[in-house]
Amino acid sequence: NGDFGTALARHEDRVAEAAKALGPTTDGPGAPDPYTKAGGYFGAYKTVIADTWFLFGRFCLRAAGSAAARGDGASYLEYLGKGAECLGTATVVDDAHVDATRLCGAVLLEQGKYEKADAVLQKALDLETPPPLPSDDAERGDESLASPNPLSNVLMCLQRMATGAPVAARSFLGYAVMGFNARGGVAPGKPKRTAVLLAVQAAEYLVESALPGLAAQALDLADKAEA
Repeated sequence: NGDFGTALARHEDRVAEAAKALGPTTDGPGAPDPYTKAGGYFGAYKTVIADTWFLFGRFCLRAAGSAAARGDGASYLEYLGKGAECLGTATVVDDAHVDATRLCGAVLLEQGKYEKADAVLQKALDLETPPPLPSDDAERGDESLASPNPLSNVLMCLQRMATGAPVAARSFLGYAVMGFNARGGVAPGKPKRTAVLLAVQAAEYLVESALPGLAAQALDLADKAEA
């Protein structure tokens, strides 16, 4: 019904209840943060807490999108910041949560925090890249670099474009195309057409995540790949 303030409060309550259900905490100065390893919520339960924060972050981004649609720029930025905070917390709880890591990097990129976005998006890529075998060289090969979800490589491509590194941007886009093909994707005929498809898919993901600036950059990438 559009009452995002009430919904936000309910999500916060849900996060608090989820944490409370997993074990007691110690209050007072110097108490461990319940969302870090010192808080004791790791092991089998960390995914539950991380997913709760991830969903909370996605909700905040939906609220940001609604604020943008009604022209409320201040609320958009507030919800966007809250979304980044929640997604960041999810990655603290579970540092192997790929979806939260990837989306957090995208939000940071939308906010213009390019260095932080670089580190977070690289973490997402690292999480999706299989560890090297003892017999492998120290340098990762193209097959290894193309193993992550193509979306992760496209987002890193956008980060490189935004920071004036076109050669590196093309490399990440190339890895996205290789990864798409390795997954049995139905390529539209030529590598450049696959690049266009992946850029458009990234734009769709970013629009759904209420990141219009980054979505526009993805569409610009699609236009450049088409040329």
